[in-house]
Formats: sequence, C-alpha cells, structure tokens
Amino acid sequence: MTSSSSGPFEGSPSGSAPGSTAGRATGRYIVRAAADAGALGRFIDSIGADPAIRLVDTIGPSAGPPHTVVVETDPDTAEIRILRYCVVHDCGNVINPMIVEGQVHGGVAQGVAGALYERMAYDDSGQLLNASFMDFLMPYATEVPRVIEIDHLETPSPLNPLGIKGAGEAGVIPGMAAFASAIEDAEGFRISAMPISPSDLFELRRRFAAGEVPAVERGRP
Repeated sequence: MTSSSSGPFEGSPSGSAPGSTAGRATGRYIVRAAADAGALGRFIDSIGADPAIRLVDTIGPSAGPPHTVVVETDPDTAEIRILRYCVVHDCGNVINPMIVEGQVHGGVAQGVAGALYERMAYDDSGQLLNASFMDFLMPYATEVPRVIEIDHLETPSPLNPLGIKGAGEAGVIPGMAAFASAIEDAEGFRISAMPISPSDLFELRRRFAAGEVPAVERGRP
C-alpha cells in the first residue's frame, strides 16, 4: 500500500508544493491502497472521510502486510518528511497486543532506516567505506514517526495450537517500496534505488529535468 503527498510543505519558506515544480499545490494527498479486508477496509473508510485525502486506486487482495506512508518533499532542499505511517498486518491470534505493536514499531523504524538513511558504501575494489558508526547514517527516534497507526487482522494459523504467526517482519519488509512509491507520486518520476537521501532526490530532479529519468503516471483522479 503506498501513498504520496501533494500538499504544501510546512518547512518551506515559499510554501511551494512538493515536487520538482514549484507552485503545483493542490492541497490534497493521493493515496493508493491495497484492499485486503476488515481492518484495512476500516482504515480506507477513515482516510476517505478526511477531505484532504482521496482514494485513487485499490490493489488487492494483498499477500503481505500493507503499509501506507504519506510524505512531503521540499521543492528547495529535497528533504523528505513523513507525515503519516499506517500498518495493517496479520500475525494470527494476537496474544499480547503491546508486544506485537512494539515489534511492528521496531520494524517500521528499520524500514525508515533502509528507505532514507542506511547505506553501505564501497569503493571500486569492494572495500567498505563506512564500516563505523562515525560514517554509517542511522535514524534517531526523532526521524521515526512518533505515531505509527496499526490495525490487526487475525487469521489463526492452522499449523500450531495457538494459531499464531510471526510478527517482527511485518513492520520492515514493505517499507522501502512504500516510500519509493510515495516519493514517485509526489515527484512524478521513477525511484529505482533506495535508500534515497535529499541529495539523491535533488540529483534525480536534475536528471528528470534533463530527460534522463522516466516519468511515472501519478495517481489517477
């Protein structure tokens, strides 16, 4: 499940719309969703009630835990800001909701790290260049969404007496794809490599303007 923002960026002095073209402010978010069932349906209903958000497409049913991320991209600095993060997952019967949500929160933090920060850099001979925490960029708690919205689908597993499944991977696996799709919707061009930093996004904007990066279709109205 992916989403993107096309509303004004609060941190931008000009208040321009996110994306490489200033002044394209629509004041709306575009959301793509994977229509699974119950819990996800309730989430789609909730965002549909928000006048700033419109559902433009549904894809489903999804085989994995669907994630939604709403981002803003600054037209001047290319900073990527997370506005909202939502997860619907299925780990079978939820025995201890607090522990399960903690695992999902940790997974989302890893997903944010892989999408926007953590990069392994090598030279031409294959030597790792950032092997210490002095050089390897990781997100702090300030870079992870303060509120991660979670809903549970409970489909008991037939393979064990408790009907439980794994939960730790649900937070991390879809993260990079969700961020890539959100940034694509906001910017209008293909994102083909992660993590993506502000400098990476700035360079992609330059290449897109030069015709070196293909455009992508934005969310259909």
